[in-house]
Amino acid sequence: MRQANSWVLQTTAGQRSVEYAAFLQLCAASPWAHHLSGPLAAITPLGTRLYRLVSHHRRSAWRLLNTLRGTPIHVGIRLQQACAATAIGLMLVAAWHANLSERSSAFRQATASFGNRLRHLGLQQRWSVFAPMPMANDGWFELNLQPNDGPQQRLLVPSLSPASGSTNPLRSQPLYRSQRQRKFFHNLQQPEHTQAAEAYTRHACRQLARRPGFTPGELELVWMQETTQPPPLPPAPVQSVSRLRQRCG
Repeated sequence: MRQANSWVLQTTAGQRSVEYAAFLQLCAASPWAHHLSGPLAAITPLGTRLYRLVSHHRRSAWRLLNTLRGTPIHVGIRLQQACAATAIGLMLVAAWHANLSERSSAFRQATASFGNRLRHLGLQQRWSVFAPMPMANDGWFELNLQPNDGPQQRLLVPSLSPASGSTNPLRSQPLYRSQRQRKFFHNLQQPEHTQAAEAYTRHACRQLARRPGFTPGELELVWMQETTQPPPLPPAPVQSVSRLRQRCG
């Protein structure tokens, strides 16, 4: 206790902890604060510095808190309690925001429980599209129509105009009417949007069936994926990824 200038916590297994580590052990054993042990453990270096700052200046800290203890705010909350609640809240929010951009899977696991609760407060922000992990994949959708008695036809989505070549058509023509439409079609490549992809393919089939000379066949929704490689490597060849197949007509 004298060596660490801290009170000592000992578990039933005989393990001893001091300083901020002992505080974390108390949180983990608490029936109402154990959910905070993960996020608080993620900021251990900061918590240890704060603990040592107070422990080495206990007399000054006691005088300050003793003065603030009797200073109420007009709304009826004591200033000491408000400051403590605000500081803890800011630390937890900072830990949650760090979790969204941190690469460490251990950090994500430690703050997952807290993050799931904080998400309902609307404080979730994700900046990974910019940094430190911008998207490396881009592309566009095409429909491959294989008639029963004819050559395969490549069609651009959503215009259903003939497609040719392997370059991104977005660089030469506006495919989408709005950003909402662009986002809708970009989401179709994700497994959780399979129902939307199936619904769009059925819709496209009905549009094609109205065209003169339409021949029934198999309709395939294909994601033409462009992958950006780290410099100085050249762009990777466009990869055709089949999303789903449906009978058309």
